[in-house]
Amino acid sequence: MDRKDSGDDIFSDVVRPDYFDKLKDVDISIVATISDMEEIEALLLKFVTGKIISVEELINSIDKWGNQN
Repeated sequence: MDRKDSGDDIFSDVVRPDYFDKLKDVDISIVATISDMEEIEALLLKFVTGKIISVEELINSIDKWGNQN
């Protein structure tokens, strides 16, 4: 998902967040950028009902899960 969808052959599976009909069944959105997370999350909340997390949060949760002894 990219709000600057290029629409070329290489990134043909990339959709804009405002293509609601393609996003309504999304379970989780992982935001790959660390900056502007709040702005991106606010935008995505308009279009998806699933959980929205940052890639940083994903990595930290994997690290915590992997370090449980």
